[in-house]
Amino acid sequence: TDPDMQKKEKKRNVGISRRTKDPRSTTQQNALADADAMKAKARAALMQPQYDVFDYYWEEGVFQRIAKSPWFDNITIGLVCLNAIWIAIEIDNNNASMLMDADLYIIVVEFSFCTYFFLEVVVRFFSFKRKLDAFKDFWFAFDFILVFNMVVETWIIPIIFTILPVGRALPNLSMLRMVRMVKLLRLSRIARILRSIPELVIVVKAIGFASRSVAVFMLLWLVIIYLFAVVMRQLTSSSDDPAAKKYFPDVPSAMVSLLLDGILADYAPFIHAMGINPLWWFLLLCFVLLSSVTIMYMLV
Repeated sequence: TDPDMQKKEKKRNVGISRRTKDPRSTTQQNALADADAMKAKARAALMQPQYDVFDYYWEEGVFQRIAKSPWFDNITIGLVCLNAIWIAIEIDNNNASMLMDADLYIIVVEFSFCTYFFLEVVVRFFSFKRKLDAFKDFWFAFDFILVFNMVVETWIIPIIFTILPVGRALPNLSMLRMVRMVKLLRLSRIARILRSIPELVIVVKAIGFASRSVAVFMLLWLVIIYLFAVVMRQLTSSSDDPAAKKYFPDVPSAMVSLLLDGILADYAPFIHAMGINPLWWFLLLCFVLLSSVTIMYMLV
C-alpha cells in the first residue's frame, strides 16, 4: 500500500474521533434530544382528550337535556351575577339577625335565589350516569357546597328557630352574624363566569404561572424591609425627634412604616385609617398588593 494514503487515512480517522469526542457536539446533541422530547410531550398533551363534564351525563333523559342546554347555563350565569349584586343590596338594607325578621321583599328574593340554585344542583346531579362522578367534578362540588350553605341559612335555620320555644336556650346573636358572614362565600360563584369568558381564564392562568416569581420577589422585599427596619430602629433609638418616635418606635412598626409610607405611600393614609382592626388592615393590604400585581401584569 501507498504510505501517503495510509497517512491520509490515519489523519481522517483521528479527525473523526476528535469530533465525536468534542464535548460541544455532545452538548448540542443532548440539547436537541431534550427539545425533541419536550415537543413530543407537548404533542401528547395536545392529543389527549379535553375534560368535558357532558361526557359523564346520560345520553337521554329530561335532566341531561336541561343541563346541556345553553339557555340553562346562560340563565344560571345571569342569576349568579344578579345574586352577587343582591348580596351588596341585602347587606346595606337588612339589619335583621335572622332572615325571618327581615323585610318581606328580602325574604322573597332570598327564597327565590335559594330555590333556583337548589334546583340547578338537583338537575345537574341527576344528569350524571354515575352519581359519584358528580362529586369528582370540581364545579359541581364547588356549587354543591355553596348551595348547601345557602339552604342551611335560608331554610333550615329559620325553621329550627320557628319550631324551638322562645324560652329555650338559643345560640347568641354573634353566632348568627358569623353564619351571615358565610354568605360572602357566595361571591365566589362569580368564578363560574370564567368558564364563559376564555380571556379571563388566560389572564388568571398567567397570573398563577407568575405567582412563584412574585412570591420570591415579595420575600426579597420582606427581607430588605426587615434589614432596614432594624437599622433605622437602632439609629433612632436614642433620638428624641418626633418623626423617629412616630415611624420607628419598634421593629414591627418600623417595618410597617417602610412598607406603607416608604413603598405604598399613595395608599398609606387609607390603610392607616383602617388600622384600628388588624383584619381590616390585612385585607386592605392584600387588596392593594393584588391589584398592583394585576395592573403590573397588564402593563407588561
